[in-house]
Amino acid sequence: MPQAPQPVERLALVLDPTGAERYEEKLTTALRHLGAKRNSTGMSGDKRQTGGVSSKRGHRYEDYFAVFRLIEYGPQVLDAGAAVRLKEQADSPVDDLVLEGPERTLYHQLKTSPAVTWGADDRKLEREFREQHRRCTATGQPFSLVLVVAEDHRAELLRKQLPAGLEATVFSFPPLKAPSQLAGLRDLLGNAFDSLRASRFPSRTEDEALAGAFFLAFAEHEPDGEGYCVLAQVLETIRSRSLAAVRQQGRLAQARWAEAEAALARIEGLEWWTDRGYFEWRYRQADRGLVGPISSDTFNRFVERVASTNLESFVAFEGLLP
Repeated sequence: MPQAPQPVERLALVLDPTGAERYEEKLTTALRHLGAKRNSTGMSGDKRQTGGVSSKRGHRYEDYFAVFRLIEYGPQVLDAGAAVRLKEQADSPVDDLVLEGPERTLYHQLKTSPAVTWGADDRKLEREFREQHRRCTATGQPFSLVLVVAEDHRAELLRKQLPAGLEATVFSFPPLKAPSQLAGLRDLLGNAFDSLRASRFPSRTEDEALAGAFFLAFAEHEPDGEGYCVLAQVLETIRSRSLAAVRQQGRLAQARWAEAEAALARIEGLEWWTDRGYFEWRYRQADRGLVGPISSDTFNRFVERVASTNLESFVAFEGLLP
């Protein structure tokens, strides 16, 4: 029995019309931009040292984890307008990453060393966490303390050796070589990508584009008055610069949409949806694409073309796509 054809992704909106080389150039520029921020006073008073290969790996690990958190919390901002912001190298005992979320503030310490323990350096790590706990408790605000490490077995050991009376979570986050690898963390980010993606259909390619877009927007963000990266502004940058196709909320307002739908309905095997802020189509489960957003001039012109054409075949429909 012959195998069913695999879906061919034909997105009208792509990450960058000049292709993969331009995308890699953007990522390289973003990485340099982050490095430049660290070497100045512009990145929240960043206290990390900037020299050496291991130091740069640590910086990259922290940046990828920050983007991980932005993606994770993205749906809450998209759907509920939640106020979420984060700051690297905050002025606190547990300072690598502070995330102010809708329910609580998370304080993260990130460690890439395979030998990290609670008791090393006269119990320095434990003392930092206990002091952070004392300060947060004094404010009366909800909070969580998180130790992030790069290896599962080290995380498990640190959980077992958690000092008595210390309230903290140990989280394992793998080292990555590129932001696109965030798309491979389906067990951690699968639901977030499925919610953020403009397409209703799972796609590693589109999730990689989203991850890269979040990284670029984070690298180029302008901190607020307190030095935080505001997630709502990250999402707006992705949209306004068309870095990736992000699900949107909106209503169809085209006067000729009913005519266009009637024309589309004549093509056997063609399906379409508009509930994620784009016109998404699929033909016989083997070909699909996006047009939009539905608020754009591109979509308005597409609707006019469809409504004004006597569609009789999928080939004719293809000819009307942007």
